[in-house]
Amino acid sequence: MDQARAAQLKGGDRVMKRIAGSSPERSTSGVGMFARSHHHSIHGALLALLVVCSASCKGTAPTDTPPVEAAPPSAPKEASVAQAVASNRSAAAGSALDGFSRMAQKTGRPTDGATLKSIRHAAHDGFYRFVFDIDGDVIPASELTASDDGRILVVELHGLRMDETGNRPLTTESGEPFGEAVPVANAAPIRSYGRAQVLDDSQLRYEIHLDDGRDFKLHAHTSPVRVIVDIAR
Repeated sequence: MDQARAAQLKGGDRVMKRIAGSSPERSTSGVGMFARSHHHSIHGALLALLVVCSASCKGTAPTDTPPVEAAPPSAPKEASVAQAVASNRSAAAGSALDGFSRMAQKTGRPTDGATLKSIRHAAHDGFYRFVFDIDGDVIPASELTASDDGRILVVELHGLRMDETGNRPLTTESGEPFGEAVPVANAAPIRSYGRAQVLDDSQLRYEIHLDDGRDFKLHAHTSPVRVIVDIAR
């Protein structure tokens, strides 16, 4: 027992001597290597975290602002202007044709002693206009009717005793040809107009000849006095 114990003590002394004899620098170097290794591991983890965060931040994050939709391509300016002009013309023509029909129409009131000074005519959007310029104080009683086939419009102006237009009646009192119709060029469906024969010396009558039946409108204005016939085109 004493020998065994002595051997154990001797072995322990040798271990202690080895530990005590080891180099402090070697021990310190081991600790330093462990510390540096641990430091590099933490540093690498932080870099990885930053990379992940940066990648997440660069992604599309939801926002409260709705996406802006692209506006549809606009039509060419020229086309828009042309459409607007056509629309305006159509609306103007539609409003101008209010009151047109093929029924007999009247305007004015009885008078006497007025004079027909001139007859003017011109094309307008949607209709053709005849203007009977009258030298008088009031709008004379006037009437506009159409023949059975609608191809002749008859304008009667009551209370007019003089016609200064130079137009002679198309026929004599007996029905013989006399005056000539006044042609109207490039104004379809208007062909011509002329003074008709009438036995009443206080009335003038004019005929407007058309290619076919059309709606019409009779109206009048003052300052100066004029009776107006509009014919739809």
